[in-house]
Amino acid sequence: AGTAYEFTAGASPPTATLPIDYEWQATGLDPQSDSGGLASLASFTWATAGPKEVTVSASNGGPAFTQTHDLTICQALTAVRIDGPGTGVVNTPLSFTLTLTPGTGTGALVYTWSPAPGSGQGTAEATYTWSAEGSQVINVTVSGCGGLSEVQDDHTIDIVSDKIRVYLPVVLRNY
Repeated sequence: AGTAYEFTAGASPPTATLPIDYEWQATGLDPQSDSGGLASLASFTWATAGPKEVTVSASNGGPAFTQTHDLTICQALTAVRIDGPGTGVVNTPLSFTLTLTPGTGTGALVYTWSPAPGSGQGTAEATYTWSAEGSQVINVTVSGCGGLSEVQDDHTIDIVSDKIRVYLPVVLRNY
């Protein structure tokens, strides 16, 4: 969406009588989009995602011949953010979710978490459980628009012990 796409029409046979007039039409156009006029080349820009149709009619004074091209315009992703805790406890499941910009892409979105989560690979929500203390890094890549749009993010989480440490002696006064 928001990108100008060029379309070219060609008459057959190449020896067709000139001049040939072309008339272009497209569904769901951005109001600022060029309509292509009577030339064999047209440029169209769509502001919104979804299925679209471009039709060209060619005529050299006789009957017009018409060809239609169907296409899908998608909304490209510009960013992804991993939302979740910054600290976790060993052996405790922790959930992470994604926020996409714009709010949704179009077409099939492919989610790839790394390292692979305990559950949620291929979705916008994942659950991780770590068995050892230390700093961990989660990465996610989201691909959309048939692979034409790809964004990624990293999230660092510190995993701490689940043990409570008490140092003796403990002296409480005036308690």
